[in-house]
Amino acid sequence: MPKQKIDLLKKTRPWYVEWWGKIILAFLALFLVFLPFYFFQLYKVYKQFKSGEFISAEALEKQAPYKMAYFVDSMSPSIGAEDAKITIVEFGDFNCSRTKEEAAVLKQVAAEYKDKIKVYWRNYPVFAESSADLALASICAHKQGMFWLFHDYLFQNQGDISVEKLKSAPTELGLDKKKFESCLSNPLTQAQIKKDYYAAKDGEVAGTPTFFVNGFKLQGAIPIETWREIIDKFIRIYEKDL
Repeated sequence: MPKQKIDLLKKTRPWYVEWWGKIILAFLALFLVFLPFYFFQLYKVYKQFKSGEFISAEALEKQAPYKMAYFVDSMSPSIGAEDAKITIVEFGDFNCSRTKEEAAVLKQVAAEYKDKIKVYWRNYPVFAESSADLALASICAHKQGMFWLFHDYLFQNQGDISVEKLKSAPTELGLDKKKFESCLSNPLTQAQIKKDYYAAKDGEVAGTPTFFVNGFKLQGAIPIETWREIIDKFIRIYEKDL
């Protein structure tokens, strides 16, 4: 039999047993392993961007779109380090369930980063008819140095606080009842609410809670993981500049 015909009878080796085929398979396997993770991260960023939670590291390096001087009010309740380089201003409503959800998260964030951040609360009472009354009462509690205790009380009893029940709150929390009631009718207390409201309008606040973090706006209930990512990004930038 001629040699040419004998060669035709030889078995051809499958491509995947060749050295180059094995390399292709290895790369393909790695691609399939990391593809779900890539899409998960992409979806996570998309959700954060859509909900107003996303701030890219590149954006933080640039000039912030908002000036914090418009939102920081020294008369507003605050917690955190006086010399903090990271400032968070929250516009919230005591009748808003998402603001209530975020209250526990932000308390944990403030505890974890107590030497790095300062958090301010400002009222944006638009959620319900009684929101303005609750905001006024919180300011009066603040004037007695008990805002955060009152803040927690209002959220713990959310949906079950009437204007009448507000009158008994000072007694329950140890506030001076006479000063509290006098404060509620004081025009200066109303002025503080208006000041908060117009500051929110300047920042184009559409709902609660809304946050301004060093000039960047975040909207909605922000998961603690996202807060950590954002704050850690800021910390890295400031440490780099030292």
